[in-house]
Amino acid sequence: MPKKRSDAFYHLVAFITVAIWGTTYVSTRWLIKEGGLDEVNIFVIRFIIAYLIMLALSHKHMWADSKRDELILAGIGLMGGSAYFISENAALGLAPANDVSIIVASSPLFTIIAIALLFRGEKFKLREYVGSVICLVGVATIILNSSSDSAPVKEGDMALLGNLLALVSCLTWVAYTLLQRLIGEKYSALFVTRKMFFYGVITALPMYFFYPLPDIHTVLQPYNMLNLLFLGCIASGFCFFSWNWCLANLGSVKTSNWNYMIPLTTVIFAWLVLGESMTLPFIAGATAILVGMYMASK
Repeated sequence: MPKKRSDAFYHLVAFITVAIWGTTYVSTRWLIKEGGLDEVNIFVIRFIIAYLIMLALSHKHMWADSKRDELILAGIGLMGGSAYFISENAALGLAPANDVSIIVASSPLFTIIAIALLFRGEKFKLREYVGSVICLVGVATIILNSSSDSAPVKEGDMALLGNLLALVSCLTWVAYTLLQRLIGEKYSALFVTRKMFFYGVITALPMYFFYPLPDIHTVLQPYNMLNLLFLGCIASGFCFFSWNWCLANLGSVKTSNWNYMIPLTTVIFAWLVLGESMTLPFIAGATAILVGMYMASK
């Protein structure tokens, strides 16, 4: 099916998406530190809000055309939803935030390797691998020189476990990208996104054997509600729809490379809103990301 818009348009949409995602770390951290909510409840509430929005927009086609497709959609909800977010948040509680961020941000590089191994018909040029590595170096430069107040470092086996959980989070995002690749052209981005939110919530419910249910009075606090509505409506509802749309039209590799921009947009947001300094390592890292993305997407 021919594309109705140029690649430049989809690149712009992908950039807007990751720019919004870059702000969610501030919002989520505030909800945990100041709002009194834990990571599981934040994830479940934001995905329920997003699902209700998607259901209002897409409710005529409730199920996939086959059991195979429905299972793939369930896998998308698990890998891109509950498994990704919960493993990432758990990793942040055990290992240094810098380590976790670098490991999770390496998902585009793993995506290229996975596609090259699993889809033999798709070939990548050396500049695409080199560009991805340069992006990862830029991300590491930004994160390792970040002045953010990360959680206290835990040493020994707990830090190792945290890094392993971060790797799990990274690989679940790769799996989500590959699963979406299998089904993205068959169904609309709206339908796929709605099913992702549904199965994301369903697969997260077993976590309530270990986490308490949300306290309604805490949830309804004004600032908590504002942050949850932002995470549910904008960062989840709009952004996952736009991301799935870009995956279907721009391709897995070109879209995934925009993940490298998330730490960059987070630092820019902190500079604009929180007044944090713009350091020379940040400028160097940002330059590396832009150069690497140009090489990988050219």
